[in-house]
Amino acid sequence: MNGFPMRRAFAGLIALLLVACAAEGPKVAPPASSPPAQAPAAVAAPAAPKLDVTAELMPGDSCSAPGPATFKGTEPFKVSLCISTSLEAFCGSTVKFAPEGASSSGHFELRAIAHHPTLDDPNAKVPFPWPIITPVPTTDLGSTGGNDGLASGKRVRFAVYTVAATARANADRYTISLSPDSSLGLRKGGTCGNAYEAPLSAKIEFVRSG
Repeated sequence: MNGFPMRRAFAGLIALLLVACAAEGPKVAPPASSPPAQAPAAVAAPAAPKLDVTAELMPGDSCSAPGPATFKGTEPFKVSLCISTSLEAFCGSTVKFAPEGASSSGHFELRAIAHHPTLDDPNAKVPFPWPIITPVPTTDLGSTGGNDGLASGKRVRFAVYTVAATARANADRYTISLSPDSSLGLRKGGTCGNAYEAPLSAKIEFVRSG
């Protein structure tokens, strides 16, 4: 059998394939995809300074005698709020007093408040006598001052409170504290218009002396 026609057909097929490949051109691999652009790293805000504030309730009006305050009957006695910090200056305060519990609610009252002369603008008009009770009233017993504030330091006398027991006080020992929402404003950047706020925590014992 003559295989010439088959060879001619096979050769023609090869020629057609070569022409098709030439027309299509060389295959080029697609470029590799670029990695996604990285977002710029966030810049952390500068940290606020450590608010190293210490509050103390001390007997008397000098901020020099830590310990319990003594009371006799319903005679008035004095207690001072003394603040220590290394930060710039004091701008003002929010002050509220709380009894140790419901059983001692109303056993003491404030007869007067003497704020520091630099921070002598009361936050509220307080009617005296002011009871130390629970629930703690919302009235703010603190004060504010000018834009410069009160120079900070060790045991700065912030305010002096005249306190007295009421007829309900029949125990020999009580504990009075600042309520958890008491706080202090501290000057920032040389102005009280932009102040840090620091919580205040302090307590004092009242001990019967006779």
